[in-house]
Amino acid sequence: MNDEKFFEIREKMKDREYMSINEYGSRVLVVRSPNRYPDIVNDVERLVERIKINDAKALTDVYLIGEKEIVNVQPKIIEVLVRNRKEYDDKIVEKMRNQLSVNESTIFTDKNDVYKLCRFAFRIPGEIDEYSVFIKKIQMPPEDVSIIYLIGNDDYVRIMADDFVKLLRSKEECIGRMKEKFISSGYEIINLDGVDVAALKGNQRMVVTYFDRCSVEDVENMLNIVEHLRADVGLVISVNFPKEVKRFAMGKKIELIKTDEIGDLFL
Repeated sequence: MNDEKFFEIREKMKDREYMSINEYGSRVLVVRSPNRYPDIVNDVERLVERIKINDAKALTDVYLIGEKEIVNVQPKIIEVLVRNRKEYDDKIVEKMRNQLSVNESTIFTDKNDVYKLCRFAFRIPGEIDEYSVFIKKIQMPPEDVSIIYLIGNDDYVRIMADDFVKLLRSKEECIGRMKEKFISSGYEIINLDGVDVAALKGNQRMVVTYFDRCSVEDVENMLNIVEHLRADVGLVISVNFPKEVKRFAMGKKIELIKTDEIGDLFL
């Protein structure tokens, strides 16, 4: 695979996202570095925190793709670091399993963690293969949490916060609930480009957009859509909202709605 192909792949990825490519008997891991030139130490450390254990096995090549440069990393390095991470997680989980009662949770940082990542542990009332039954009952941890441990009696699941958000409240579920809320309040659902839901009642027009993680730029774009569509208000749905987003939206034709507040929403 030539450099041009790698850069094409990079354009389709988000910063720090990785993907496996199986080609001609090879298993290549491609990682998008957020930098013009990959920061090998930092990019590898961040990859090791995010990558799933099975995704780090049997690799033939690993490439960090920066904006201007591609760096090859020995697969064995990734494999060893991920194995070390697994041993590290095992120790943390065993400690949390002994500390937490069933249905209890805690937020913590580990003194041995160089990055001091904020972690969330939840003790599941059952075996770990049943975690999907309980996951939507868990209250979303604060915005600064990076890693989540769902701990069963004998095993555990480690999930990055971004992935946990998707499991906790899927976009399809939230949009469906919003449509039901509008219809039950006498609104007509209409099709408008650029938004997930648009609803009309008399002269009142409301538009809705969902974000897994909401940024100031997302709200700014939504505000432009509200003005362009001449809507009365734009409803932005997300699991949580950072302080800077709340400050930006204040006093504007934007209403921020957390996913667990949809049921109590008055239209």
